[in-house]
Amino acid sequence: MQREEAEAEAERRNRDDPKAARFEFYALDESAGLADDAWDVGIRLRPGGSTAPATYAAARRRPDPPPPYEGAVAVPELYSEPPVESWLADEAVPPARAGRPRSVALQPSLLGRWLRRRRDARESAEPGDEPVRGGLLIRGLGAAVVVMGMLWMGVVVALAVLLRPDDVTGVVLYLGAAVLGLLAILLGVAIRRS
Repeated sequence: MQREEAEAEAERRNRDDPKAARFEFYALDESAGLADDAWDVGIRLRPGGSTAPATYAAARRRPDPPPPYEGAVAVPELYSEPPVESWLADEAVPPARAGRPRSVALQPSLLGRWLRRRRDARESAEPGDEPVRGGLLIRGLGAAVVVMGMLWMGVVVALAVLLRPDDVTGVVLYLGAAVLGLLAILLGVAIRRS
């Protein structure tokens, strides 16, 4: 369809079509200017709230509450907290609801509690005090993990040199084993520092 034909068809539909009260018909170039004969008739909502009741603004408007019927019982408000805007204006922390259980996400993890205890012990220590460290057993265990990680790395390197992998699978396996050995060494160091 040519542009003139599409404009004439859109005008005719705007006059005669029963949907024209709510929708507007217009000429639409489907090819975005690439072809002269690619025109068609498009449809869109008419501007204005009175002719388009199903718009976003109409959906956002709150309906009026229904009138109370005979024998209705008043229901108390569930939450008596002030709205969020007043919290922001006062720059105060909102009051906690009484009896509300703490969620799992708000509780500190085992690692978080351990780090907090270490930080508190470090802050409460006097300047001349020795830093808080794990006992001899923990440091010995960390040293054993570091040694095992180094032995693992040595075995992986020796196997890689002796067997000389020539395919991708072998190289990936040796790289994965080396990463595991490195992680073991880092774990041992972390245990010794605790």
